Amino acid sequence: MKLIKQIEIQRFKSIRSSSLNDLEDFNVLAGLNNSGKSNFLRALNVFFNNQIDIDTLIYVDRDYYRPEVKSRKKKEIQISVYFDLPEVFNFRNKLEPVEKLLGRQFKISKKWSRDSAEALVFLNDSQDPLNKEDSDKVELFLSLISFRMIPNRVIPTDIIKRELKCSLLSRPILPRWAVQIFCATANAGPVKSSPEKTVQGVL
Repeated sequence: MKLIKQIEIQRFKSIRSSSLNDLEDFNVLAGLNNSGKSNFLRALNVFFNNQIDIDTLIYVDRDYYRPEVKSRKKKEIQISVYFDLPEVFNFRNKLEPVEKLLGRQFKISKKWSRDSAEALVFLNDSQDPLNKEDSDKVELFLSLISFRMIPNRVIPTDIIKRELKCSLLSRPILPRWAVQIFCATANAGPVKSSPEKTVQGVL
């Protein structure tokens, strides 16, 4: 079961312009070290949580496409996610306006720049950002999804324990939709559970 079918990234860290297409329930990015695999997962983390890594918010001057970071032209980072909601995905009560705005197949794009404290939100192929009311509806939809990124050299159970403590005061640690997995590995062979070589994102 999956929610995301495509990801597009523009000028983020080591990625100038790239996309992942035809995504499935389990997705593996394999390649050499420092080839940009983990930055795809960081891009998803930014999209859902506005964070590069744990407790590190996105900062355009630092996280813009590296070869052009010193350029004087306007710096913008854009991340787009194409959603295809399965039949079992139901909008809870009082979210009919959100479903009416989005539908079941749609693209949400977020654009960060130095000129704006918050990301501008775009729907489908519109060149005009959503107004505050519709942007809030999009964020309400995204709040139904929990994305957890487990960085390199971090023990997953340590993250879960920390979230468990926080959940006592806020929300449950388990994602509402734990249905799609993204894994980046430097292994050339079968994927192994190695915290030193693997970065995972669970949606």
